[in-house]
Amino acid sequence: MITILTGMKTLFKKQGVALLMVLLVLALIQGCHSRQGEVKTPESSPAGEDLLQLTPEQVAANGLVLGESFMHTFSGVVEATGQLEALPRNRAAVNAITGGVIRDLTLLPGDRVSRGQILFRIENQELLQLQEDYLTASASLAFLKDDYERQQLLAGENVAARKQFLKAESDYLSTQARVSALEARLNLLHINREALQQGRIAASVPVIAPISGFIASVSEENGVFVSPESPVLQIVETSPLMVTLQLFEKDIPLVRPGQLVRFRVPEVSSDTLEATLVTTGKVLSDLRTITVYALFTPSGNGDYLPGMFVRAYIITGSHNALALPLEALISGDEGEFVLVNSDPGQELWRLKKVRVATGMKQDNLVEILPGSLQPGDKVVVNGAFSVAQ
Repeated sequence: MITILTGMKTLFKKQGVALLMVLLVLALIQGCHSRQGEVKTPESSPAGEDLLQLTPEQVAANGLVLGESFMHTFSGVVEATGQLEALPRNRAAVNAITGGVIRDLTLLPGDRVSRGQILFRIENQELLQLQEDYLTASASLAFLKDDYERQQLLAGENVAARKQFLKAESDYLSTQARVSALEARLNLLHINREALQQGRIAASVPVIAPISGFIASVSEENGVFVSPESPVLQIVETSPLMVTLQLFEKDIPLVRPGQLVRFRVPEVSSDTLEATLVTTGKVLSDLRTITVYALFTPSGNGDYLPGMFVRAYIITGSHNALALPLEALISGDEGEFVLVNSDPGQELWRLKKVRVATGMKQDNLVEILPGSLQPGDKVVVNGAFSVAQ
């Protein structure tokens, strides 16, 4: 009997030690979970508001970052899309001034040309006849002028018949008109009249660039006969450029000339460029839109070309307001909230959940309407959602 009691006593001692060990392990596990898994410690403030109390370890584990509410200029904007275009005055189709065969055409699309530069030449036998007619008419004009002045003098002294004077006057004036017309044609063809008077007859005439710019297209080649109506080259100047935007009917009252336009050309760069609105269309399209035009002067090496797609924002007004990063907002069934550190400067964070009313959202910032925050309030701007659940 004594032996049985002794054995039971030993067994109870072993089981007690084992039970104690189990309880210690459970306590350690629970302590670890309380430090790492649970990040919220509710506590009642004197005012009865619920606070979230976080240790530095919990702050680091959740990647929380504090920031300040600040004043920011929010701009009223109208979004639009469109493309870059060359100004009408900076586009030119180059035709042959007279029919003929193209010579000395060496330009390629993309080549830069300057106003007044010779682009190519036109060769035509009719040019020779034109120059001959001019020389003949010029020679006749000198004789007819002398005869007209002589007959005028005689008619004034009643020596010659008035009929002879009138004929001399008619011949002189008609030949003078013909010479003037031939001179205008020679000037149009860029034939040097002084050289022609010295006997240097040109077999071809140059075609001159009417504007400076880049060769956009070449539609003909050397040796081809072209008529004056056929364009041979297209020249486009790429500075300045127009930003043409399609604007919906509802946005028409918001825009007017002089407003700032910020836009991007996504296929070229992520840079934000600026243009000035210069005019708006006055006729609605079938899609209930109008076209508005802004002027843009590119800088750099000419990466921006007519036809490129743009995404733009027309700035219609601006105002100063309190702002926070969008990441600071916590959305819920009851509205939008932010977490404000009610005791900044202390090691232990005491976060208060504050309901806010928001306005405009722009450039990853959100407008905080008056009544909930003040400039300089310490707000969780990163990781707020993870600790507010």
